[in-house]
Amino acid sequence: MLKMIGIACVFSFLLNFQTHAQSNTKQPLNAAILLFDGVQIIDYTGPYELLGGARFNVYTVAEKRTITTAFGMSVNPTYILGNEPKPDILVIPGGGNITPGAQGEGVGAQLENITVIDWIKKRAKESQYVMSVCNGAFLLAKAGLLEGLRSTTTSFFIKDLKSFSPNTIPVWDERVVDNGKILTTAGLSAGMDGALHLIGKILGKAEAQGVALGIEYNWQPESGYARAALADTKLPGAIYEVFYSANARLVTIDGDKRQWNEVWLIPSTKPAKQVLDEINKKWAADQSWNLVTSKDNANSKSEWKLADKNGVYWRATVEVKSTGTNQLNIAFEINKTDKISN
Repeated sequence: MLKMIGIACVFSFLLNFQTHAQSNTKQPLNAAILLFDGVQIIDYTGPYELLGGARFNVYTVAEKRTITTAFGMSVNPTYILGNEPKPDILVIPGGGNITPGAQGEGVGAQLENITVIDWIKKRAKESQYVMSVCNGAFLLAKAGLLEGLRSTTTSFFIKDLKSFSPNTIPVWDERVVDNGKILTTAGLSAGMDGALHLIGKILGKAEAQGVALGIEYNWQPESGYARAALADTKLPGAIYEVFYSANARLVTIDGDKRQWNEVWLIPSTKPAKQVLDEINKKWAADQSWNLVTSKDNANSKSEWKLADKNGVYWRATVEVKSTGTNQLNIAFEINKTDKISN
């Protein structure tokens, strides 16, 4: 066993040494990562780790000396905006909401920050590659960099991309979307896949795989996994407003691109039928879905149907039942079908 561990350590060392040697045959590329209050930690630290592992000269840039990330991490950026070396690679992470000018932190607060948007425009023009992570895509959109291009972002916000960039083409089923110079990634950990994809473009796929192995990351670019393509994203987000709270407990969550099952336990003094009616009302507000049946006997259950924009058919049910004093069980199920009959 010790021998195997020793071999693994030597192999990891050799991979890192090889990457170091090969990338030092010429001046390493500069990779600038924008920071701002409320930035999502993995959005910038994931790419930082990987681009640094490829021996690029990675540095952070922000508008002020200290920023506070999501979850309260205090970070001192390497450079203040405008004083950084000219980047060859520009990384724009995400975080927070996408409401322009929103008070507080995150992308929303930066969307109306002319200093930041102008900086992105300038540095993007000078860079060889520009990559957004998560809802950092909306900062690229605000800077006019996604017009006429395919783009993605975190699954929660893909539907909003065209509101910020009318001529972009939203992509739901790709984790990394590569337009040549401009790349966008899905949410959070997808930024690591984006960084590895970028390393592969510049140094070759073998180098990227070596960097992934060096940090023990299971990089699978051909897996086809994209969070936004999973079946539950077809469910209207508004239905969760009826029951979600800090006391709601997720009991089951499982599925793939064709089917999904989700069960919640919630504290509630309301009858099951009343909660179902409230869910149905929220569901009906999404005009792409149509109610098939709704009944109240031992349990309260409704069934819905959808023909999505790609001509794919879906059936979904929600069932609400009492499981004890002041507690309800809410179960969702959605399935892709060949066709929808009445």
